[in-house]
This record gives sequence, C-alpha cells and structure tokens, in this order.
Amino acid sequence: MAVSDRVSLRRLSLRGFASVAAIAAAAAGFGCDREPAGLEADVYVEAMARLTYADIQLFDEDRLDSARVAILSELDTSAEALVAFAERHGDDVAYMHAIWTRIRQRVDSLEAPPLRVAPGDSASAATPPP
Repeated sequence: MAVSDRVSLRRLSLRGFASVAAIAAAAAGFGCDREPAGLEADVYVEAMARLTYADIQLFDEDRLDSARVAILSELDTSAEALVAFAERHGDDVAYMHAIWTRIRQRVDSLEAPPLRVAPGDSASAATPPP
C-alpha cells in the first residue's frame, strides 16, 4: 500500500471514527444533566485529537498505551473525565458536531508537515520542507 493510500485510509478512518463517536456521545448523553462544571471543551478537543492521532500513528499496543497515559497526564485529565464530558454534552448534537469538527481540524494540523522558515524570513514566507 502506497504511503498516500495509507494516509487517505487513515483520514477516512478518522472521519468515520469521529462520526460514530459523536453519535455515540449523543446517544449516551440523552437526558443528562447539562451543568457547566467539569472538563473544559478546549482540553477535551486537545485530548481527543492527540489520542486519535496516536491511535493513527502507533500500531504497537504497548507504545499506544504508553502514549495514551502520557497524553492524559500532560493535559492533567483522565479517560473518565473525557467520558463524563461526552455524557454531559452528548444530548446536544450540534455542540458535539462542532466539537468533533474542531477535533478533526486539530488532528489534521498534527498530521501536516511543519513549515520551515529560512533565517530572516517572516512566517508568511514559510515554505514546506524538501
């Protein structure tokens, strides 16, 4: 399988995962209390994006488990807090759709190659690496 085919397959898988997760979150959260307390949306988005990206990139379960633990620790959150966020907001389909759109965009930015800026150039003159 060519690298471009693998990347396209991963993006397709991510989009499918995001859609299923949003629907599952909506179903799980139907009728839940909608108090604003708990995990902030920005932390949820960053955690889910990094976890999704790790899942796409790492095929070794031990490395993936270690990455998951490190990601949650770095963001000072837990799997339970992520689930609680989805349950708390899951009945608001439009909100969860917007959240998953942000997650997909963040994963895309993690997948994009970094831009290289030549010394003395401004960021607007950035060019992709060779």
